[in-house]
Amino acid sequence: MTPTWRRTFSSRRGRSRGNAKASLARGHAQPAHGLTQWRTHRNLFDKSFKREDLVECGCNMHARRYFVKALDGGDARAALPIAGYKKLYEIEAEIRDKDEDAKRAARQARSKEVFDDIVAWCRAYQPNEPPSSALGKAIQYALNHREALARFLEHGAIPIDNGIVERLHVRAALTRKNYLFAGSDAGGERAAIAYTILACCRLADVNPVEYLRDVLPRLARRVRLRDLPDLLPSRWKAAREAAAAAAASQAPATSEPAQAAAG
Repeated sequence: MTPTWRRTFSSRRGRSRGNAKASLARGHAQPAHGLTQWRTHRNLFDKSFKREDLVECGCNMHARRYFVKALDGGDARAALPIAGYKKLYEIEAEIRDKDEDAKRAARQARSKEVFDDIVAWCRAYQPNEPPSSALGKAIQYALNHREALARFLEHGAIPIDNGIVERLHVRAALTRKNYLFAGSDAGGERAAIAYTILACCRLADVNPVEYLRDVLPRLARRVRLRDLPDLLPSRWKAAREAAAAAAASQAPATSEPAQAAAG
C-alpha cells in the first residue's frame, strides 16, 4: 500500500519556535496510526511516542550532520562514519524507484551491514571521547537514537531521512520573517492550518487552488468525521485519478453501440 506523508504545522504563543512533524499513515482504516518521523527537537514528541500506535523513525541526515560538524572542526576521525553514510545514500539512490519490498530487501542485504559498522565504530570510540566534543556529541546522538535511525532498514516505505519534509521549513521561515506577527493567537492557528494544507499539497503534488476549490465547498456542507481522511490532499488526488481512469475505461464501451448504429 502506498504510504501517505502529512506535514503538520502548529502555532504556539510566544517567541519560542513552533513544532512540526511528519507522519506516515499506512492504511485507509488507520489514518491516525503509523510511523512517525521526527526532525531535530526530539523532546517535542516524547508524549506522542508513548502511544502504542506510533513507531518512532529517525532522520539519518541529521545524524550525519553531527559528524560533518566534527570533521569541519578538524577531527579527521569523523571521516569514517561520514564515508559510511555516503555508502548508505549511494544505495538509496540506486533503489529510489523500486517498490517497498525491493527496497527492504536491498537495505537488509547491503545497507544493514554498513549501518551496523557505523554503530560499532561509535561504540568503540565512545568510552574515550569527551561527550562535550563535537565528535562526542555526534557519537552520543547516533547511539542514543540508533533504533529509530535504523528503522528504515526494516520498512521499505520509510525514507532514510526526513529531508523531504525539512525542505518545507523554508517557506514557513521566509514568510514568518516577512510579516513577523500573526495578529493574534487565533491568527497563528489559522496560519498553521494554511501552512499544513499547502505543505501537504506540495508533498502530494497537488495543485492547491484546484484542491481548495473542490474541498472547501464540501467542508461547508455536513461531513462525517470518518470521511475527513478522504479529503486529505493525497487521498483526494488518488480518488480523482481513480475516477478519471474509470471514466476513460468506460468511454470506448459506450461509444461502440453508437458506432454500430451509425454503420
